[in-house]
Amino acid sequence: MLMALRRRATTFGLSLGVICLAALPAGTVSAASRAPIEIGMVAPLTGPFSTVGTGNRDGAEAAVRELNRRGGVRGRRVVLRLHNDASTPTQGVIRMHELVADRGVVGMLGSGSAGTALASAEIATRVGLPYLTMAPIHSLVYPPRPYVYAPGHTARIVAYKTAAYLRASGVKRIALLRSGTAVGAEGAAVVKELARRYGFTISLERVFPATPPTTFAADLIEIKNSDAQVAWVWAVDDAAITITKEARQLRLRQRLVYSHGIATPRYFGPACPDSNDVTFPSAWSLVPRLLPDSNPSKQLALKVDRLAGGKANGFFRGGYTAVMMLAQAMRTGGMTRSTINRALERMKFVGADGIHRFSPRKHVSLSARSLLMYRIRKCRPTLLPGQDLDG
Repeated sequence: MLMALRRRATTFGLSLGVICLAALPAGTVSAASRAPIEIGMVAPLTGPFSTVGTGNRDGAEAAVRELNRRGGVRGRRVVLRLHNDASTPTQGVIRMHELVADRGVVGMLGSGSAGTALASAEIATRVGLPYLTMAPIHSLVYPPRPYVYAPGHTARIVAYKTAAYLRASGVKRIALLRSGTAVGAEGAAVVKELARRYGFTISLERVFPATPPTTFAADLIEIKNSDAQVAWVWAVDDAAITITKEARQLRLRQRLVYSHGIATPRYFGPACPDSNDVTFPSAWSLVPRLLPDSNPSKQLALKVDRLAGGKANGFFRGGYTAVMMLAQAMRTGGMTRSTINRALERMKFVGADGIHRFSPRKHVSLSARSLLMYRIRKCRPTLLPGQDLDG
């Protein structure tokens, strides 16, 4: 009797399922499985951080094209929903809200504008949207913030790498010249922390606004007249170019040491030839052809450089890497925000800039190991000797 009732219940359930499926409009199930995968992106395409934003955009679009040529992810086409924050946090937050409100957006590339990133990361955590920040702000991901990840080298890691190089070079006295942005402030804070640990003296510090002035002569003259051995500069784009040229005109005796933001053709071309002897850190993928075949990132770095027409920089690679990370998370975890987040939190990813590793307690994926120190010679970045290129 009991077995008969179970058979009837099973038959009734199957019949009801068939009826429900038959009641759906034709093609509903297959259409849902074929719907495009939407990745959101907010970037500073205009304004003072446009070099960062356009580079991130170009890399992300190159990754999307590559994925779609291969059939998408799990057979579904990938679409990039791109918004411009115009380098202003207010616009960035507005664009962020537009994207997170759409449940079809399953992952997000955050702005390379630090102000927008700091405001948007809180939103991503609150709504549970996987957010890969293009801004190198360590405090965004440490301590680890739910749903927020940094796939690039942060300002803290860059400062550690540069400080270690300076200590090994016998430098004891530093002048700091930095932007008033969040990146500049975080970089300076780490430099001061390391100064105590490494025995540096900061002879003086000068800060310029996020929208930089047209001349830095007064600051550079102060640095020239100080006892500093090097001028450690946190600047990008036009500010970095102007500082470099004016330092040469003023015959600054201190060597210029920059952060990683100048590793782009936007600096190398216009700053030439005054940039010769400038020292800076950057990922090993800046010179992929010089990497040994044993380096696990070499072939990918070469490919990304080809995709960028031989002009790949850290911003391009950052956008490309973030999209490919989300794609890997979808393949291994699933296609929803929560499953993508779980996959990211346990991810190992071989990227052009290094081996990325996330964990529940570590939401920044790269270490100083994949950063190298460069010096500009004949207007081109050249590797300083004695560094490990094997990875």
